[in-house]
Amino acid sequence: MINVKEDETTSSNTSLKYSINFRKTDKILIRLLDDLVFNLVDPETNEKYLPYVVEPSVGVERMILMLLCNGYKKETLDNGEEREIFKIHPYLAPYKVTILPLIKKLHSEKAKEIYKDLSKYFMCTYDESGSIGKRYRRSDACGTPFAITIDDDTINNNTVTLRNRDTMEQTTISLDKLKDYVLEKCEF
Repeated sequence: MINVKEDETTSSNTSLKYSINFRKTDKILIRLLDDLVFNLVDPETNEKYLPYVVEPSVGVERMILMLLCNGYKKETLDNGEEREIFKIHPYLAPYKVTILPLIKKLHSEKAKEIYKDLSKYFMCTYDESGSIGKRYRRSDACGTPFAITIDDDTINNNTVTLRNRDTMEQTTISLDKLKDYVLEKCEF
């Protein structure tokens, strides 16, 4: 959460602060100073001027910290189960899809083929260990926006089940439209 607060020292200054969910104090992101503070005088001409550089306290580290704190959530599902999820925009997600064969012995060959094809266009992961539900949860916690399940329909009909991380909604999509669909959804 970003709070805009007047500085305690002077009423003409403003700070943007971010509340970090695991700290008791806010972190200052940007401090905006009133131009009265910048009443600088050129010693040679005796004219007032504004400086060219104002140094905000926003840095890469604080932006990444905000991204991580805002994205990480714990949700309680309808059945009472809790899931950890890292909700970030698909464009920012390090992995765009996780490829999941429903049954390792029956579907892993086709799943690896799809993984190899999609890996040419964006970062993918492949997971075949544990139950499908646990694999979905691992994918959610990593922030992967889409999980692609390879099952009998994939082998027989060339369709996959695509699960959205944020809504947990599952849709069936044909393999020839899969790449374009994911690329479109991952645009910024």
